[in-house]
Amino acid sequence: MNGQLTRKLLDTNKVPKSRVELHLHLGGSVRLSTVWELCHKKGIKLTPNGTFNELMEYCVIKKPGKLADFLSILQHYGKFIVGDPDALERCAYELCEDEAKEGVFYFELRTSPHLGSNTVKKGNNSPIVAANHPDA
Repeated sequence: MNGQLTRKLLDTNKVPKSRVELHLHLGGSVRLSTVWELCHKKGIKLTPNGTFNELMEYCVIKKPGKLADFLSILQHYGKFIVGDPDALERCAYELCEDEAKEGVFYFELRTSPHLGSNTVKKGNNSPIVAANHPDA
């Protein structure tokens, strides 16, 4: 790719919106940097030393395996979102940004009910708030 085309593709407003994603899970779509930051703030260690590099190594699947192996990684992901409406909203908002950068104009997001458990408000609508954010 030439530099001009690369710059054009990196500009979210210029990426042709032609993709759809009909089944996307929030828990498996969070930026790794956000996972690490939120875990670090909350004192949650997903790896022995809790470093970003360890987390990257832990989350990268090196060879195809069983679905259970993949899901075992995801089962730990929700720990930094559970009961935290602000974290849930942030993750949903960042996902909207990421999808726009990838040329997605429509996606159907799935969330797990337990991610909003123990929240003060009844009925967590953080993903909806994020999608309706003025910058979204």
